[in-house]
Amino acid sequence: MPKTTRSSTGSSSRRSSKSSGKSSSSRSSGSSSTRSASSRSKSRGSSRDMEDSIASNDHFNIIEVLLLDHSYLKDCIDVLKDEEEDTKVKMKYAKGFLDALEKHSTGEKKALYAPLQEVEDLRPHILESLIEHGIVDDKVKKLSKKLSSARTLDEEMEAELKVLAEIVEHHVEEEEDELFPKMRKDIDSEILNQMGYQFMVLRQFTEKDLEDSPELIDEMEMISQEAIPVKNFMNVTHEYFTSQY
Repeated sequence: MPKTTRSSTGSSSRRSSKSSGKSSSSRSSGSSSTRSASSRSKSRGSSRDMEDSIASNDHFNIIEVLLLDHSYLKDCIDVLKDEEEDTKVKMKYAKGFLDALEKHSTGEKKALYAPLQEVEDLRPHILESLIEHGIVDDKVKKLSKKLSSARTLDEEMEAELKVLAEIVEHHVEEEEDELFPKMRKDIDSEILNQMGYQFMVLRQFTEKDLEDSPELIDEMEMISQEAIPVKNFMNVTHEYFTSQY
């Protein structure tokens, strides 16, 4: 009786099938990896294009954006310092003032003061400003709590708001008269634009906030989506100031 032999053809076929499966899987994996790499490359390219667009867009210049915010704060300050103004009007302005101050302070400390601390000539001014911000932030928190449960302004609250308005007025004047001219002179416009983008994202402007600045409305969609993470520009501005100064 002849010996039964294992079919070399069957064995070869199975090996071929396994090899083919591996090869197919490898090709599929390679194709997927290639598409993924291509997608990441496109994403990075798109991100770089967006960053370049922001850096070259002077509408984002942080000095101009801060001046815009200062304009609203000054309107509130005028009302809160006016002893003849009706308390109902003051109440309305006080709420807007405290809300704007809280957002302004958050954006300014991160987008303006953090990078400028690297500049030796500006460091004393920045440290003073940060201390002033600490005082203002504390007053804003306390007054916001009081206002949330108040129907009208009493004499003490009115006095507190006036004092806060005067502190902020002094702070704003120092920035506009001393800090901003130095920034215009010494800092590259692209860096100022990147800083402005950071501030606008952190400040969380609404369309209503910008209704007197139609040139910024087109930037609102980009800001609301935070198309470029703020940390990207924070790294860039940090590197700029540490290398330049």
